[in-house]
Amino acid sequence: MSTRLTTRIIGVLGACILVANGMTTLSRAQIIESWNRKVEAFSVTPSVGAAADLFDIRAFISLSTTTQSTVIDLGTEMVILVNGERYSVQQVVPEAGNDNLVATQPGVPLQPEDEIMVLLRPSPGAAPEPNQADDSLVQPFNGLEICWNRKIVAMSIVPTPTGAGATLAGGLPTTYDVQVEADVQASYDGALNLASELELRINGVPTAHSPSASDWLVFNPCVECGLPCAFTLEGEARGSCEIQNEDLYCPCRSPGFASMTFLAVPAEPGDIIEVILRPVPGALPELPGFPDDDEEREPVPSRRNLWVTYDCNGDGTVDLADAVCHLAYLFSGGPEPACQEAMDFNDDGLKDLTDPIAALAHQFNGGPPPPAGSGCQVYPSCEMSEHCAP
Repeated sequence: MSTRLTTRIIGVLGACILVANGMTTLSRAQIIESWNRKVEAFSVTPSVGAAADLFDIRAFISLSTTTQSTVIDLGTEMVILVNGERYSVQQVVPEAGNDNLVATQPGVPLQPEDEIMVLLRPSPGAAPEPNQADDSLVQPFNGLEICWNRKIVAMSIVPTPTGAGATLAGGLPTTYDVQVEADVQASYDGALNLASELELRINGVPTAHSPSASDWLVFNPCVECGLPCAFTLEGEARGSCEIQNEDLYCPCRSPGFASMTFLAVPAEPGDIIEVILRPVPGALPELPGFPDDDEEREPVPSRRNLWVTYDCNGDGTVDLADAVCHLAYLFSGGPEPACQEAMDFNDDGLKDLTDPIAALAHQFNGGPPPPAGSGCQVYPSCEMSEHCAP
């Protein structure tokens, strides 16, 4: 083979190698880099110690990015507009390892029927925003708070029923079922990621936890109490507008938001069982300024003196017959209930007409459960009910 031919072949091979290397380099350069600035939600709550028309706007922001070979500048400005007029601009500083940020603008003057917009935009010189569809969020302001709150409504500790995983010592229970009822209340127009979990602790030591069945809920603003207002993403109604206390405030309440029972929990009388309702990572956090109502703690009851709350006739169930039994005792000389202490259904310290009324409202009209807890509860003045014994 001639020297000229050899040189030509080597040259062609070299060109192929260069092309191949070039294609490899191009392939690496074609790795898709993506990022997104998003307003997840925002709240409006009264400014503490300020005039009645001043409110704090708290925006919950996510700055997400895929794994990058280069550093992306996600410097962001949060713009607050009231009725289309810019009120403020502030820098949102990204935090390493934290995609979820909170930015607060205190002391914003607002009046009923104002429209509030929170808008995100790139800081000067930062990476442009490829997806602007979720960079802003608008909420109407009706003079009340725009907010949400997770709340534990009731917690009860009952012996695990025989045949359902119960363990016994000397014929008495050593395992208990911990029943928890949690609600969420919101005054909001739109979808909220309220994914939550319940954590069980015994004497301060985490023992078990379970995710909530409800993650996202879509809220409608309450314009009249009693109307449906909270729905799952599939459209299932999960809440209604309800007046809170004596206030003329009618937020949306979703009962049974995170209801569950921790089964066969090993514990001893005197142990402290604590249940904590908290957001899962990435969900909206709780707002400051609300009551500390997302934790409950109770001692494990004595293994004796257990009776079913409001079981007037002692048959182990609570139904219409118990209200009839109680009314007969109160007004027509009927027999005295075997456990008088358990007849205070509404827990007001009295045993009177209001108790059968509250019991019937709970059974037939969606009224609240007994504050002392349903099922077997400790009543020191009563003997052990055969229906609570293992």
